[in-house]
Amino acid sequence: MTFSIDRAFLLEQCKAALAQDVFNYHTDKNISLIQMMSMKGKAFATDIPVITEYFSLLDYVLEKQSEIGTLPITVDGEILINRLQTAAYRSEDNKQCLLAIAVNEGELGYIAHWVADRIRSVRVSNMPGVLLLPFTVESHESIPFLLPDWCAAFYVDQNPDTCVPIITLQSVLTNNAIPGDWTLSALHRLHSYHCPVSKALAGAEKERP
Repeated sequence: MTFSIDRAFLLEQCKAALAQDVFNYHTDKNISLIQMMSMKGKAFATDIPVITEYFSLLDYVLEKQSEIGTLPITVDGEILINRLQTAAYRSEDNKQCLLAIAVNEGELGYIAHWVADRIRSVRVSNMPGVLLLPFTVESHESIPFLLPDWCAAFYVDQNPDTCVPIITLQSVLTNNAIPGDWTLSALHRLHSYHCPVSKALAGAEKERP
């Protein structure tokens, strides 16, 4: 199925994820992503506030955005972090979407409370910068679905050398979905979205025992 990550597709996905009643899934065959999470047990249910925040923020940004542009990429294949504005971006292959949210000092916890709460350092979460929330597109029976990825990134002062990886979906830690060092796994995953992570990777490698 040929499709494009355009505004209409993203708004439809937000509506599908958020519109259903989380507790009314017994007879509804077309359950939402959030309903599905509530059915999979306590470990997955703890991710519901974060997933709701992902889609709520995306929906809010889309209300003010008329078109979905492609990510500004360097010749080395990395996002130009300092060029990002608060907006949704798509990848060239229409398989990924990144929501960028620029924040001033002390704003992150008010704009993205649940995501900010996953940052280990309160000092870092109060700094200005840009938050990147990645989504991936997966097809089931030729129907594309937008799914939040399990990690996100925060760049202090929109500096590409200051990547702070965030494990937003904590269920991946409790069900052993990530083998080994989760920080390294998150950085490699973010790299697949063209996020600049070389400095952060070098630092994480030095800290390994």
